[in-house]
Amino acid sequence: MNSVDSTTRAAAAPAPVVRLLPQLLDFAHQRYGDAPFLLRWTAAGWQPLSFAQAARALHAFARVLEREGVKPGDRVGLLSENRPEWGLAWLAILEAGAVAVPLDPMLREHELGELLATCSATHCVASGPKLEVLERVRTARLPALRLVALDPADGLPCLTVDDPMADVFRARLAEAGVDGVSAGQAGRVAEALLGISAVFGQLAESAVFRELVTGQLERLARDGARGAAALLAEA
Repeated sequence: MNSVDSTTRAAAAPAPVVRLLPQLLDFAHQRYGDAPFLLRWTAAGWQPLSFAQAARALHAFARVLEREGVKPGDRVGLLSENRPEWGLAWLAILEAGAVAVPLDPMLREHELGELLATCSATHCVASGPKLEVLERVRTARLPALRLVALDPADGLPCLTVDDPMADVFRARLAEAGVDGVSAGQAGRVAEALLGISAVFGQLAESAVFRELVTGQLERLARDGARGAAALLAEA
């Protein structure tokens, strides 16, 4: 005899909290903010990644993919070891409207070439250790394949999880006592700064570039709340 009564069977499923899968991270960000979300390995060892950082990185990387030519419906390979950045890249691919094609990091060169060619991949996101084999795949079989990195790599746009420019921005506003700026506006500017770093790579690391950004932030802080609000409204 079935122990599930008619009331239980008739209960409606709960409504989804978001419409699209990448929006789940925004939902979590709104609830948990700067609380730790994941641990990621860095040169300094294991470091926490907050819900806020993860959400900003996701959106910034989605914009990087779009700037690299990813369009809705495109197939984008994803080749990496098991790590938090893999999940952020996967969600960013979905946010850009593309189809994520997860690839086993143990695959050999000819296997990767076959899979990427069969699915007609236009791009492939890869961790640093996997870029070399993908370069060989591109040379041998897929010259039009565009590569995007999960780790900083010469000449390639990459995922940027945290960037000192975003910290500078938040610190300048706090020091100047600027109010009238919503958390959403501040988050969009920080996200934009992450996108700048991801798109321009080494240029964004240069002293001249950072001095330019810092100077603009100092001007914003001096202008006070009205100037800050006006600038942030454009973000």
